[in-house]
Amino acid sequence: MADLNNKKVIFVSAKQLIPVSERKNSGCVAGGHESVLEGERNRIGNVEATGMTGKISVDSSAFSYKQVIVLRTDINMSKGKMAAQAGHAAVSASEYARKNRPEWWSPWIREGQCKIAVKVKSEQELLELERKAMNAGLPAALIVDRGLTELPPETTTCLGIGPAPSDKMDAITGKLPLL
Repeated sequence: MADLNNKKVIFVSAKQLIPVSERKNSGCVAGGHESVLEGERNRIGNVEATGMTGKISVDSSAFSYKQVIVLRTDINMSKGKMAAQAGHAAVSASEYARKNRPEWWSPWIREGQCKIAVKVKSEQELLELERKAMNAGLPAALIVDRGLTELPPETTTCLGIGPAPSDKMDAITGKLPLL
């Protein structure tokens, strides 16, 4: 645990701290998280973390809520472009959920904002997933690139779905291969 202005806090994810007083009622993984600061090695629910090395292995089944980012692999995007497009999808879908499904967004934030990156082989597959997500009432954000760098204008690159309950997400994205 770290001390921030004399309040004990728990490291959850990059630059997000949750006071210990909120942990027990927050719905966090396995009843709470422990510190991952200053080179400590800890077990965090079903998350194994090794100090500040950046090596974190997450069992996403430990989360009640998650977000899935679906990226197309049939278009030629650099890793940086993929990361930027995934960021657009994550933020856009999250903002939609914050405004329209706060009962899903708030616990997802408290749990540590679980995100899963998966891939599809075509725009058609991506659009079909968007249709399924919308029909299921899930927050979804389809990302279309403006064409200012690597891609032609109006190239559909990825889809952010959720945050939403994990079982609802798995029904639509659970069989997709990880990116």
